Amino acid sequence: MKFLSQKSLAMKNVFIVLLIAALGGAAYFYFSKKKNNSIPDSTQLIVGKWRIDTVDLSKSKDSNNIFASLLTMPDSNGRKLAFDFLKNGIILDSNSKKVDTSFYEIEKEKDLLVWAKGDSAKTKWSIQKLDSLQLVVQDKDSALISFRKLLR
Repeated sequence: MKFLSQKSLAMKNVFIVLLIAALGGAAYFYFSKKKNNSIPDSTQLIVGKWRIDTVDLSKSKDSNNIFASLLTMPDSNGRKLAFDFLKNGIILDSNSKKVDTSFYEIEKEKDLLVWAKGDSAKTKWSIQKLDSLQLVVQDKDSALISFRKLLR
């Protein structure tokens, strides 16, 4: 009878150790998942005012891409073009005397779709890099446009 009580006591100890290990593992996975959720996604990172920094046409398939080179030129006040991406999917372009409004949507965390009001065609940009300070997009002709976030 004493043998059974010792065996029972050993089983209880093993059960308690396994229970503590399971709770520790569950706590580890809970807190590691919670930490990963704090990383902002593309829709949060893109919100803010962005200035065109550089345009790289070296890999561009379109040799007549004058539009892209015009984007990098400073305006009459010596400023580069800047765009304000709002949370609700609106892009404000206040570079001219009037404010122009466009719309954007991020698709699959890697594509930026941009279109003008009343326009059904969406321009698709592939997001090469997006963090809290830099946005780099590539168009279908392989031109790379780099934006820098303006801190307010």
